[in-house]
Amino acid sequence: MHGKELQQRPLAPSEIGLLIELARTRAGTPGDWSLATDAAWLGRTYCGPGAATRLWKHPSGPVRALASVGRPDVRSAGAAVVTVTAVLAPGSEHLWDEQRAWIDAVLDGIAAGGTSVVQAVSEVLTDGEVRRWTEAGYELAFEELAMELPPDAERALGPTRWPPGARIIEWGPEAAAAAFEVYSAAFRERPGFPGWSQAEWTDRFAGDDDFVPEASLCAVVDDAPAAYVVCTAGWIDQIGVVPAHRRIGLARALVTEAVLRLRMRGLGTTPVRLHVNVDNPAGLAAWQALGWRVVGRRGRFERRLTSG
Repeated sequence: MHGKELQQRPLAPSEIGLLIELARTRAGTPGDWSLATDAAWLGRTYCGPGAATRLWKHPSGPVRALASVGRPDVRSAGAAVVTVTAVLAPGSEHLWDEQRAWIDAVLDGIAAGGTSVVQAVSEVLTDGEVRRWTEAGYELAFEELAMELPPDAERALGPTRWPPGARIIEWGPEAAAAAFEVYSAAFRERPGFPGWSQAEWTDRFAGDDDFVPEASLCAVVDDAPAAYVVCTAGWIDQIGVVPAHRRIGLARALVTEAVLRLRMRGLGTTPVRLHVNVDNPAGLAAWQALGWRVVGRRGRFERRLTSG
């Protein structure tokens, strides 16, 4: 099937279900773990304010490809960030040139307004996608693995074991402030650190409708903020530990406690999931030793977009 035999048109909000079907055709996509199969995320990404989309679909068949370019978003660091996505069904890799040409044409219009950073986001990352984006001039800036803890593995966790001197702060203004302090200390040296304010960071995690405050905690050791975990339904969204308190069992204790609290919230037997950066092999090995298994891969590519 060639591109000229396909419809090319914008995506309608009522067609989000087609995107979920497309995501599930991707080789290695495990069930519904990924944001690529989350209707709310897809709606924001492809049908949100200012988003431009292009769909490739056979008149009598499924969607074969989709691309989206969001409107520029000025972040706290002052740079305008444009988010793009491109999804191909297996066997439709020949449509990449058309996808990229359409994306570049939209970006050319955005570039007329000055300099921006373009972020290409993949929620179901494959080796072929890495090759395509890098050959198009993008750099893989971030990559992480999705892991899940099956319910049968949860039974082996046992009770939470806190390190000596640790005290837990339940979620609220004090915990949010302490967790942000830990977040800044734990992640500021990593590439791509966004430099959010406390209000921006809190809104991005605690502002989600699926946020679970009962399972989101901050740990202090000798009254100093040391570690935190924030959770949404079924997800350990982020874990952070200050360098001085790593490798004493804080992350394990927080995640164990968070899993127990998510279960107490009545989430049944749905697996709990988390993400681990590929640059953190020690963390990956530690979670695998506790029964977590890799179920997916996601990443973000970047390049600068300059007018003229």
